[in-house]
Amino acid sequence: MGLRLLNQVLLAVWFFCACVPQIAAASVSSREKAFAVFVISYDARGEVRGGVAGTAFFVSSTKALTAYHVLQEASFTPRPGHHRARVWLVHERTAPIEIRPTNVKFDPENDLTAVELEAPRAVDAKYVFERGGAVPFSKVETQGFLVNSAGPVLARVGAEIEILSVPRLERVHLTGEIVRQARVDLRAADVTLKATPCFQVSYEPVRGISGGPLLINGKVIGVNSFGDPDSRARTWAVAIQSF
Repeated sequence: MGLRLLNQVLLAVWFFCACVPQIAAASVSSREKAFAVFVISYDARGEVRGGVAGTAFFVSSTKALTAYHVLQEASFTPRPGHHRARVWLVHERTAPIEIRPTNVKFDPENDLTAVELEAPRAVDAKYVFERGGAVPFSKVETQGFLVNSAGPVLARVGAEIEILSVPRLERVHLTGEIVRQARVDLRAADVTLKATPCFQVSYEPVRGISGGPLLINGKVIGVNSFGDPDSRARTWAVAIQSF
């Protein structure tokens, strides 16, 4: 190996070793703490169906919340003709977190799903939202991802599909205010609620923010659930005080 080429290699190694810790330690914007729920189904030939299904967020280093209609029992069932279905929580700045059925607790009557990770797979504290209290007519915000938008880069490894990288996600940030609070009974195509405490908020029901956090001053009080069937321009979020 020539001296010049050797120097280039050593420089590249130094750059990688010096920069990786800085990237790992980089802070996360308060608008970019949520994770995308990525669900795919595929066959042995590598045909893949699925994509970004919604949003999830962490309330502790090992517990994430999302909407039941985003992540449910059927999420782990392959499509007809496929042999495998897999689910991950993905973020641009950390390794993909694969979710197994044993990690999940479902609450379909309140449109909520909780993900409990094993301690070795805990996320960094910078991704965790504190819980807050609700104040009528408070200014609120949310964050999430566009459904079926650009997501992870996939690679075929034998008969399996793996996530190669997560270079870019189509993020959404919305602001508004709490319009009212109510207990909601609802039976729709993908959402069922039974006397569930909810907040009606003024931001629009963009497809993909389902499962995302309803935030007051950066603290989470609810989970985005469904678009108001009357106004078509407002969102309902499920309260999470007791979940």
